[in-house]
Amino acid sequence: MHIRCNKKQWFMLHYKIPFTQFMMGGGFPIPKIHAIYDKNSTYYLPGVAALSNEIAVIEYLTNQAVYPLFIKPDDGMLGEGASGVQGYDKQSRELIYINGDREPLDSFAHKIDQQPKTILFQALLRPGKILASICGQAISSLRVTTGRTAKGIEIISACWRIPVGKNMTDNFCHGVSGNLLGGIDIETGRVTQVYGRKDSKISLVTCHPDSGYLFEGFIIPNWERIVETLMLAGRTMIGLNLQNWDVALTDQGPIITEINVFGDMDVHQYANRQGFRSSKLEEVLAYSYRSYLSELSWITRKITPFLKKFDSLR
Repeated sequence: MHIRCNKKQWFMLHYKIPFTQFMMGGGFPIPKIHAIYDKNSTYYLPGVAALSNEIAVIEYLTNQAVYPLFIKPDDGMLGEGASGVQGYDKQSRELIYINGDREPLDSFAHKIDQQPKTILFQALLRPGKILASICGQAISSLRVTTGRTAKGIEIISACWRIPVGKNMTDNFCHGVSGNLLGGIDIETGRVTQVYGRKDSKISLVTCHPDSGYLFEGFIIPNWERIVETLMLAGRTMIGLNLQNWDVALTDQGPIITEINVFGDMDVHQYANRQGFRSSKLEEVLAYSYRSYLSELSWITRKITPFLKKFDSLR
């Protein structure tokens, strides 16, 4: 579906630094990047510290960093390698994570230097009062899939990712993370139901296991503003007709954290308890089909109309 709807030249926006630059150009709300770790010194952003080795990481986190920070890989998925750092204890030389865990700074810097990924050091986002009372200090976010049709950008589906326990990210990971997923009525922003994994099964959850907050009737804060922001941002993505946005719910309002060029559909299906296929998705596929066909080779273009008859999504 994503290959049909999205032009390959735009797949670079899967990476967070090009995406940040693109969003900055449009003036959209995004997390502020303080530093970038990259062994090859490939990336440059004005006013952003460039770190290229273990010693530079230690120096930055000891003397220059503005805490709290959120640290994550440029191409990270499913929350892998992401962590929130509350501060640095100079006496013990340890990083203090937002969930209370600690790690020696030398160990952290060495771990970063031993892998090939580019690492971002961002300002840590904070939840608003309502969400903090429900989920604690970890940020919860929305996955909102939008699509371009002949009528313009429309929301196809949305869900709420809810952190639980000491998790520093809200990724669901088929429920094994312990986090929860809430379905959303896209017309009103009301949470329809919440699900989590219990005894190897996805089951209905009525209240948050940490705070005891009852989910029934909860409406996503600033839903109208979120819709308006994504309609505007979606229009700028002229090469992406099927867009999967992550939007953090913060004390500063909704902030766009990334776009997923290839977005998992399972989160929508777990949360909303129905297949992702819909009449709106069909409109997006139909709108994209002519452009998709024009970029194929001559032989593939001749064969594709016959294969189209067997496409289960049409």
